[in-house]
Amino acid sequence: MVSGITTTTASLSGTASSDGINTDSGSCLTEVGFVYAQHANPTTADTKINVTAALGTFTNSLTGLRGNRTYYVRTYAVNSNGFVNYGNEVSFITQKYTLTITAATGHTKVYGTADPVFNYTALGFANGDTNSILSGLLTRDAGENVGKYNIKLGTINAGADYIITFTGAEFEITKANQTITWNQTLEFGCADSNNVTLTATTDSGLPVSYTIANAALGTISGSTLNITGSGNSTITATQIGDQNHNAATAVVKPIEISQSGLVIQQWANVLFFDNKSNNYVAWQWYKNGAAISGATRQYYSEIQPLNGTYHVIAKDKNGNSIKSCPIETTGTVFTKKIKIYPNPVKPNAEFTLECDFSESQLNGSEVVIYDIAGKLVQTISNVKPKNQIIAPSQTALYIVVLKLADGQLKTINLLVK
Repeated sequence: MVSGITTTTASLSGTASSDGINTDSGSCLTEVGFVYAQHANPTTADTKINVTAALGTFTNSLTGLRGNRTYYVRTYAVNSNGFVNYGNEVSFITQKYTLTITAATGHTKVYGTADPVFNYTALGFANGDTNSILSGLLTRDAGENVGKYNIKLGTINAGADYIITFTGAEFEITKANQTITWNQTLEFGCADSNNVTLTATTDSGLPVSYTIANAALGTISGSTLNITGSGNSTITATQIGDQNHNAATAVVKPIEISQSGLVIQQWANVLFFDNKSNNYVAWQWYKNGAAISGATRQYYSEIQPLNGTYHVIAKDKNGNSIKSCPIETTGTVFTKKIKIYPNPVKPNAEFTLECDFSESQLNGSEVVIYDIAGKLVQTISNVKPKNQIIAPSQTALYIVVLKLADGQLKTINLLVK
């Protein structure tokens, strides 16, 4: 019989007995033992173990076997005449080798990226085998959200000669960074709509939130800015992240909302800033987008008629800035004239304004009277070639401006005293 089978060893036990003929006591025996091979019906020409030369029970152990192999064993006996007798055949299979596979620790990836190859170590190779006999890959528990997942044996296979014991590890998915992109110039006002769509996006696809530093300029609902004032401030775009994303770095953009009606053209070569509130204390004038050196007064003038696009940035007593809407002039000099008489005129007295234009040319025009600080005093519509107008009640120098429907201006001074 065979017992104690392992990967490389087995214990054998057999019995040699006489057939009882002629009172045979086995005295003629010369060898008793075992023969074995990896094929059926082994003989003494295969592997032979000579254990004894007597009748009775005998034992021995096989060593140096190979794992996961089928072996065939028989007892044998040889007498002094060289005759060989074999016992019944017994077969057995050796155990498989044990290969220990241990998953490496520290495997990670960032959310949204591909899994790495999960590394491992393998111990317990036999018969000169190496990692080259292994096939397949380790796998992990399903899931793509941020968190920890168990690494599993997956499809690793070492072939028929091995059984595998596996020690797993944890695989971690970490949060992804995200970036806000915001390619938008926040300059509004003048002819723009009061409702503006803010266009910041994230590479994660998550929605962007906005806050405005100066709520007097407007309110934000979702991605829509509702403009309610003028001036300058900042808008901050944020994305706080979620289960799978870190918070994005905030993007802060300046916003400037221009105000219309701040600048008027008094003569062909003079622009005035309307400071009737007396709240503004500093100015910088611009022509065609460039700051004009030394142009830091409430008004701006050139020797020749103005020709270009002009605006001004004014600062109030608190240091807050406001930008005027641009005013465009073409350098046109009127050949026609206007005149006032009497001039000077008494306060609240009537004076006549004559306009050297036809009624069709004056259609849609208006006459506007300003004080020298640029404050609007009076507006006269339905202008005719000859107009009777009541003078202001305060003695001062006033500016009378004829504004034609096509935007051209004609200016004359009025002295009230």
